[in-house]
Amino acid sequence: MTEDANAPLLSTRQVAWLFGCTDRTIRNWVHAGHLRPVRVGRSVFFRRDEVESLAGFAGLEGKNNSPENSEY
Repeated sequence: MTEDANAPLLSTRQVAWLFGCTDRTIRNWVHAGHLRPVRVGRSVFFRRDEVESLAGFAGLEGKNNSPENSEY
């Protein structure tokens, strides 16, 4: 996969919201190699295309709500 500097990024909290789990679960997935983080300074983000790929694998591709519109 080629690295795209303009790829949309999601925060850990946004990814957790999408999967309906906790931030800690997302960190566990990083440790297990399921997700690759993108670090910007001390902040951790995830490429939207990789998250969507994992969501499709998990059967979540039909979720209608956007993490940007959540309460977090």
